[in-house]
Amino acid sequence: MSRSIGIDLGTTNSVAAIKRVQTEILKNAEGDYLTPSCVTLKKKKLPPVFSKLAKPEFVVGKDDLEWMKQDPENTVQAVKRLMGRSILNREVQKIIEEKRVTYRIDRHSRGTANKLGIMLGEKEFSPEEISAKILEKIRLDAEASFGGEVAYAVITVPAYFNDKQKHATRMAAAMAGLKVRRLLPEPTAAAISFGVDNVKGDDAKTVLVFDFGGGTFDLSVLTISGGQFIEQGKGGDMWLGGEDMDRLLADYVLAEIAREYDIADMETFIEGQKPKQKNRFRGELKTAVEKAKIRLSDDDEAFIEILGVLKDEDGDLVDVDVEITRKRFDDMIAPMVNAVVTLTQKVLEDIHFTPDLIDNVLLVGGS
Repeated sequence: MSRSIGIDLGTTNSVAAIKRVQTEILKNAEGDYLTPSCVTLKKKKLPPVFSKLAKPEFVVGKDDLEWMKQDPENTVQAVKRLMGRSILNREVQKIIEEKRVTYRIDRHSRGTANKLGIMLGEKEFSPEEISAKILEKIRLDAEASFGGEVAYAVITVPAYFNDKQKHATRMAAAMAGLKVRRLLPEPTAAAISFGVDNVKGDDAKTVLVFDFGGGTFDLSVLTISGGQFIEQGKGGDMWLGGEDMDRLLADYVLAEIAREYDIADMETFIEGQKPKQKNRFRGELKTAVEKAKIRLSDDDEAFIEILGVLKDEDGDLVDVDVEITRKRFDDMIAPMVNAVVTLTQKVLEDIHFTPDLIDNVLLVGGS
């Protein structure tokens, strides 16, 4: 008998659950509840004539985090931001111009003229194909968890996903061997998960779901009554999340290195490193700034160290040893904080609500 699972398909991490007597979060093959939404195409040492014909082999999830340090150019993170997007999309073009990702984004050779492609090695993939690898791992891990086939899924999506983005999510699920029973708005899923839908009789409750995740900021005002969810308003920013905080921290670290070692153009300096050192540095920098960001949630300072990787033209080491204080970090992300406050106020204004009409605020998301 085929089973159904619920999947929170996140920008940074994903998770699966099943409804038994109560909702139960399923552990993956690594014994964790969270599966990093990260995919690497493994390199194969084959002659060029055979490499294009070889079947792609992928690493997905926790194990992929180590591969990211070794081979960031063939590792995809935050693919959710690209789902249903055109290569001509303004934000996509910005990602390409500012080199915000380690892999290459280009026009896909097949499909429409605006189709977006992710280039890994000698091969090209659509965002749906990469997302499908994450969903496939979740499906296989769920099947191993309770020893049965999983054919159906309810998958969460941001409240403001348009029809094209929803269609892309359904395509990714189909590629992963899953039939989608429903695409559930993330704010509604959060409200159910945290039990705020337990409203008795004819009572009603209005909830503001404030979902600040790794790649997206999602807002929704829900009125809950009689087991029904009425969406009063929604908003947010598809391009605002923890990934952007990480990027600000990385830029700060690079600026500090450039200042300390008197490097005129840091990007050119990194590109001039040997491929192995360059890839290792980019991978370690991404991991280090994320750890520093998390540490600053509790501590007043954090240190970012990357030793023995970069070298100057004389062969001398250019070590990274940067301190970041909580005060400096707060100042750095202040524009982002102001943006989420403004977006929240706008959602309330658009539906002519005042704050006193909100019964509960539900804070969701790692950021």
